[in-house]
Amino acid sequence: MRTARRGRAAGIAAMFAAAIALGACSNLLDVENPGAIVEDNLKDPQVIPGLVNGAVAEFQRAFDGVAFYGGIFTDELNDYQVFFEDRPIDLRDVTPSNGLLNSYVYTPLQRARAAGDHNADRLKSLLGDKASSSLDVARLLDYAGYSYLLLAETYCQAPIDVGKAQSPDDLFKAAIDRFNQAITIAAAARAAGASAASADSLTSLAHVGAARAALDRNDKATALTHAQAVPAAFQFWVTHSDNSLRENNLIYDATRTGNNYASVDPAFLNLNDPRVPTDTKPSAVAFNVSFFAWIPYQPSSYEKWNGQLTPLEKATSIRFASGLEAQYIAAEAQGPTAATLAFVNARRTVGKQAPVTLTGDALMAELRDQRRREFFLAGYRMGDLRRYKQFYAVDQFPTGVWPGDQKSVYSTTATCFPIPQSELNGNPNLGS
Repeated sequence: MRTARRGRAAGIAAMFAAAIALGACSNLLDVENPGAIVEDNLKDPQVIPGLVNGAVAEFQRAFDGVAFYGGIFTDELNDYQVFFEDRPIDLRDVTPSNGLLNSYVYTPLQRARAAGDHNADRLKSLLGDKASSSLDVARLLDYAGYSYLLLAETYCQAPIDVGKAQSPDDLFKAAIDRFNQAITIAAAARAAGASAASADSLTSLAHVGAARAALDRNDKATALTHAQAVPAAFQFWVTHSDNSLRENNLIYDATRTGNNYASVDPAFLNLNDPRVPTDTKPSAVAFNVSFFAWIPYQPSSYEKWNGQLTPLEKATSIRFASGLEAQYIAAEAQGPTAATLAFVNARRTVGKQAPVTLTGDALMAELRDQRRREFFLAGYRMGDLRRYKQFYAVDQFPTGVWPGDQKSVYSTTATCFPIPQSELNGNPNLGS
């Protein structure tokens, strides 16, 4: 007891001493943080790589969320996780309160969009007249454009910088604007002596993005113009690494870690197509022993695809823009022509399928089927299904009984993700 009291007395004395010391400090809040970035340092050209690489890193993580949860929401994957927010995404029964969509899709996409936009603006200010021929500015505009594009394909509407909600069409227009700026700047950089290979790559990346955004607006003339400017061999990748969880391939994390809970949807099973390789039999789900999941292998948009059963890895990269995609866009924009039929049969050959002699709507349906196989688990399916339903009256969203428990039923109305509740609460231009 005595020891306790002595300890208490010593504590009280220490508090008084601290109070006296604090009272003597007239500049208590004038603290220094040696780790903080001084504003003037952001005007130093040495920060340019950080501005560019930071925006790229934000986009790459956001892309994974779109590819994975877009696949769950559509007909690419089924989610057998026991967490209460997972299954509603699979059942197309999402609400603004769904925290997974906020954490893995919306917030990363908005961070990527803001990083691309704001870092491009900062770099323009830093470089002055040189910004109009800077490949770094072109790269930032490309990534900003793709962030707008994915927001538009994934969300019913979305605000920009605490503004009012914008429609997908407005977001697509914003994406195209950034892609057009990138094309102009990359051309100027090439003319000024910058690396021709880098300039051409960023130009093609912008053309593919602009073509995709224009097609999503049903502006087929613009889509065709941009698509035809892309070399057939062009490819651009979202890269992954095994350095950290943030850098891992998210689809690997859901299917290959021993905690597997994502299964290939029946719509993509038994296709006998090397572009969509899956297990020959299902395996038990780690956290839900009543379910068995069909595990995906690397599909044709993944870096080590070879038509065989090549497992996904933590560091498996994903192709998110290509000359092949541009060819698909051009075929859809042109409609059921002889060129479209030739292209479809060329892709059927890759998929080990016999050629067809189709015309009209049947040919376009076959083009859509080849496209879903070609870009399986690469972040396209949600935008594709929304476009098909809106402009072609073709509804391929999953309906009926959910394959997991053979009891739950898919929603028949949702085609996009809602603005998260946190944004609704915190953005004064949206309201709660």
